[in-house]
Amino acid sequence: MPVTRRYFLKSAAAISLGFTGLQRNIALATGVGVGYGPLRPDPGGILQLPEGFSYRVLSRTGDAMDDGLLVPGAPDAMAAFSGPQGRTLLVCNHELTAGALAAGAFGEQNERVASLDRRWFYDYGKGSPALGGTSTLVLGPTGEVERHFMSLAGTVRNCAGGPTPWGSSVRLRYSVQLTSGRSGRSNTPRPWGCAYPKISVYWA
Repeated sequence: MPVTRRYFLKSAAAISLGFTGLQRNIALATGVGVGYGPLRPDPGGILQLPEGFSYRVLSRTGDAMDDGLLVPGAPDAMAAFSGPQGRTLLVCNHELTAGALAAGAFGEQNERVASLDRRWFYDYGKGSPALGGTSTLVLGPTGEVERHFMSLAGTVRNCAGGPTPWGSSVRLRYSVQLTSGRSGRSNTPRPWGCAYPKISVYWA
């Protein structure tokens, strides 16, 4: 009998539930807990973690970056790359739409756009570029932030993505949106993903 997609998914779900129950029974019988333990209250009110875990904030939405722009909001998928001399390059998606000015890198009125070269944008639009894109953090050998800047601008809803086997980064979006904020179709074909060249060029 041929295996249909629906049959496969139902079978996989049943197997997963079975293992979940088995794991709980073993934990009850042995007294050994499952997972990493309960979450501990965070004095900073940002992220609760189990005992023995910690976090550090690398950037905050609205902070000034080294290129004069602001850290965009709606951070999403990221990818880390080895940089020169033990550094790490962390590329972060920002899933912003055209009308999200308050969370964009160019200021609440796009006042920082005028000082930028249009060639830096994937799509400049008609004087009001889309606000999605990526920012890149250059982290030193011990994890300190050395530099933070916008590395891709003029795109929409940068959501998924990650590193490729050949050392580039693919940033994906799943919609087409006009700079007016309305969803629509473009007469110009646009790729669904933007593939960076070797990410080290952004360090130069």
